[in-house]
Amino acid sequence: RLAKGAPQARFIHIAAHGSVDTVDPLFSKLYLAGPNGQPGPLEARDVFAMKFDDAAMVVLSACETGLGRVTSGDEIWGFTRSFLSAGAPALVVSLWQVSDESTEMLMKRFYAELNKGSNARAALSAAQNEVRSDPRFAAPYYWSAFNLVGDGR
Repeated sequence: RLAKGAPQARFIHIAAHGSVDTVDPLFSKLYLAGPNGQPGPLEARDVFAMKFDDAAMVVLSACETGLGRVTSGDEIWGFTRSFLSAGAPALVVSLWQVSDESTEMLMKRFYAELNKGSNARAALSAAQNEVRSDPRFAAPYYWSAFNLVGDGR
């Protein structure tokens, strides 16, 4: 569904489990449902063949989606590079394992701010501030994992 729907989608939000392959980040995975209910992991290397040219943004609401490996003279290899190479102008990615509850709160506020007309940078900042203001999630672990990469206007 992702491969078929992505070319027409303006916003792509993937909420899934993710894992980073520190040896070869192009084998990092997002765990999606596949055909007939079977597991269908999406590897970072598979994203290069997809088209996200019409998307305004891709949100990878999963653990460690912004991690990868830097090679000499190049940017980070992993999901960030593969989605940008496939045409996504902006990504929201995470830098560590995230809490389900605080991530849900952050994403709801993020999209509420986008719906009000905020740009992605301002929307993410407002969402992080809201999560941070909840005493249960005041520690940076809960609100600062997600970062905006690319053009968030």
